[in-house]
Amino acid sequence: MKRNILLAFLFIFSLVTCATIQGILGTETPEKTALRFTKTWNTEYDRTFKIVFSHLQPAQQDLLIQQIKDVSLSDDFKKDLIAKNTNPTLTKEQKELVNIRKSILTTSKPLISLYTKTVLAGGTPSALDEKEIEKLLESLLTKFIK
Repeated sequence: MKRNILLAFLFIFSLVTCATIQGILGTETPEKTALRFTKTWNTEYDRTFKIVFSHLQPAQQDLLIQQIKDVSLSDDFKKDLIAKNTNPTLTKEQKELVNIRKSILTTSKPLISLYTKTVLAGGTPSALDEKEIEKLLESLLTKFIK
């Protein structure tokens, strides 16, 4: 009998503890959401170009990716850099997936920028915008090529 009461108490205590932790950890501030969006976007951007530059050494890949991200360089220079360094042995499927990922990255970037600017200005971003960004980033995560 005492054992059953103790087990029931432990069970209830566990439920309350889990609910409390979920409540604390489950709440994400808009600032943390903006940071998560930005980090995810950057990670997926890097992954996309690591596929494009897969025939190069990791240090060379990282250098090229940093040059592509450099806002002081012209778009024409970046396009030329990508064209000259793209893995010539990419399969048709890999090329298609890279193009899909680039499209998603291009679509999601201004949304993430607007979300972040709204948060930094002290505003509250739209829940619809947040869901749209979540959907785009989720689609990026499912379009990863090894």
